[in-house]
Amino acid sequence: MALAACITEPEGSLLSGQYGGRLAGLVATDTAAHFEFACARGTTGPLRLDRTGSARASGAAFEGFPPWRSLSLDVTVRLSGDIIDLTTVRTTGQGSLYDSYQLRRGSAADFGGVGCLAN
Repeated sequence: MALAACITEPEGSLLSGQYGGRLAGLVATDTAAHFEFACARGTTGPLRLDRTGSARASGAAFEGFPPWRSLSLDVTVRLSGDIIDLTTVRTTGQGSLYDSYQLRRGSAADFGGVGCLAN
C-alpha cells in the first residue's frame, strides 16, 4: 500500500510533463516522449504507466554533430512522486550504450560543463 501512495499517476495513464536532471531531460505528452541527452536527442511513443509506476518504450535517437549518427533508443521509466528513474539503451551497429538518470518533474535538463565532440 505504501508504494501506491508514492505514484502520482493512476495505472494505465500516460506520463506527461517536463522532467530534468543532470545530463538528461524528458518532455512527455499524450502522443510522444522527447528525450534530450548530452550530445543526443531521441523520441519514443507515449509512456503508459503500469500499476508500479513504470513504463517502457522504444524509438529513435540521433547523436553528435552533422552528420548525425542514428541510434535505436529503448527507455524504461519508474515514477515515484515527482522523481523519475530513467534507464536508457542507445544502440548502433557498433554496440550499445547503457545510462541511468534521475529526473525531477518541472525541472530542466542540466548540461552545465558538458561539451560535445564532432564525430
